[in-house]
Amino acid sequence: RELIDAFQAEHGGETRVIMTEAYSTLDVIKTYYASSTGRLGSHMPFNFRLITEVDKQSTAADYVKVVKDWMSILPAGQVPNWVMGNHDRPRVATRLGEERIDALNMVLLSLSGASVTYQGEEIGMTDVYISWEDTVDPAACNAGKDLYAEKSRDPCRTPFQWDDTAMAGFTTGSKTWLPVGDRYREVNVQAQLAAEKSHLKVYQSMMELRKTKTYQLGTVKAVALGDSVLAVVRELTNFGTYITLANFGSQIEVISGITLADALPGKLYFEVVSVNSHNIRGGSMATKDIVLLPNEAFVLKAQIGPVERVYSSICDSWLQNKLNS
Repeated sequence: RELIDAFQAEHGGETRVIMTEAYSTLDVIKTYYASSTGRLGSHMPFNFRLITEVDKQSTAADYVKVVKDWMSILPAGQVPNWVMGNHDRPRVATRLGEERIDALNMVLLSLSGASVTYQGEEIGMTDVYISWEDTVDPAACNAGKDLYAEKSRDPCRTPFQWDDTAMAGFTTGSKTWLPVGDRYREVNVQAQLAAEKSHLKVYQSMMELRKTKTYQLGTVKAVALGDSVLAVVRELTNFGTYITLANFGSQIEVISGITLADALPGKLYFEVVSVNSHNIRGGSMATKDIVLLPNEAFVLKAQIGPVERVYSSICDSWLQNKLNS
């Protein structure tokens, strides 16, 4: 870390970041941020607890615990991070449910700090069957034909799916290191950009939200509303309040959002909605009676604060002047 910081001090430019990887207990991972004597370490020890601590049966409280546990070890001045998928574990859609793709991405991108997305999760790619003959993962090859499937990480490592052309647009060659997934004609970037609603467009909308002052500088709070509904609340004084709600259950849920943040108005407005939602961006819902379909997720926004309202007014005036000129 001293080397990186010295280089930064001498040459300037963007911050050089050290990322470290360890599947370990929280008390050990905490020391990767800084030693007991205060010597700085990694900027970002990967937080894999959204991989290791939750599964398809997890409740909203399980997700809240993951958030609170990590925030409890975060040293002052350090940045949290959240990893939901990687190249060593089954893909998010396979591991936690295809019906939850948007909900999980929305939760991941609503949390403060750095959110890590494994390639393909933004379009909802799933694990691919890999035969013994096509297997290349050393751990699987060493296990032998009878046991390779138990050890193989190849199913989550197949080529990224860009379009519906040969090899999913990943290469113009005749062969890839691993076979392209058989669903690539439907699940690809080109198709999702063209669709009216898609997982990729939900993901892009969430990335836009992360540019707002509230997401960059605001507080974060994770709340379980019963067993199935998870709320992630982002607040910043004088700016808009955002509430991400995700129903991980198989039943319709009706919840009240009144106690989730300070001085919420009687109505909240939809900012981002999952593909399976019957709601539309810009629509509203009563704060005290929020209805979520099974596996539905959305981001609700409270009335904007005075500072944000001034910024919005300035931007609107500038845009109008540009249109009139």
